[in-house]
Amino acid sequence: MRLALTLIVLAASIVVVGCSDDGTTCGAGTVEVNGQCVPVQADGGTNKEAGVSQDGGANLDQSVAKPYQAYRDAGGPFCGEDDKSYNVYCKPGDNCADATTNTCQPPSDGGYQAYREGGGPFCGEDDKSYNVYCQPGDVCKDPSSDQCGPPSGGVYNAYREAGGPLCGEDAKSYNVYCKPGDVCKAPSSEECSASTDGTYHAYREAGGPLCGEDAKSYNVYCKPGDNCTDTSKNVCQ
Repeated sequence: MRLALTLIVLAASIVVVGCSDDGTTCGAGTVEVNGQCVPVQADGGTNKEAGVSQDGGANLDQSVAKPYQAYRDAGGPFCGEDDKSYNVYCKPGDNCADATTNTCQPPSDGGYQAYREGGGPFCGEDDKSYNVYCQPGDVCKDPSSDQCGPPSGGVYNAYREAGGPLCGEDAKSYNVYCKPGDVCKAPSSEECSASTDGTYHAYREAGGPLCGEDAKSYNVYCKPGDNCTDTSKNVCQ
C-alpha cells in the first residue's frame, strides 16, 4: 500500500513539473513559460532577463534590441507626437528611427541621439528647435543629425557643467569645461582627456593654490595638497 502511494505522488510531481496546459513537455529542472522550457533558478524563479543565458540558451525577452514606440515620459530624444498631439520621446541612449510613426531603436554601434536633458556636450537642435546634448564624457559626432558617441582614445567633448578647467566655447558660445583633474587638449575643438602623467589643468573651483588665470581671465587653482608647476599654462601636479 505504501509503495503504491509513493508511485502516485512521484507521477503527480512529474506531471506538475514537466507539462503545461498546452501539452509542452519540459525536462527535469525546467518549467514551461509561454510555450518554451526555461531553467528554474535556485530561488525558484526563471531566467527571463534580456540577453543570452550563461549556458548559451536563447533569451525569451528581446526588448533590448527590438524597436519600440516613443512615449511622453521616456526622457530621451524627441520622436514626434502621439495621437493626442503630445510630444513623445525615446529612452536616453537610443535613437528616433521614425518620428512619423514614433518608432525608437536601440543603438547597434554605440551611437545615439542627443536629447534635451543629456547633460553633456551640446550637439545641435531637435525638430522642435530645442538644444540637445550628449551624455557627459561622450562626443558629439554630428550636430546636424544630433548624433553622439563614446569617446575615442579617451578624448571627450567639454561641456557646460563639467566643473573643471575651461576648454573653449560650444556652438552656442557658452563656456565649456573638462572634468576636474583632466586636461584641456584643444580649446578650439573643445577636446578634453584624462591625465596620463599625473598633471592636470587648474580650474576655478579647485580650492587649492593659485595657478594663474584661464582664457577668460578668471583665477584658477590646483587641488588642495597639490602644486602649481606652470602658472602660464595652469599646470598642476
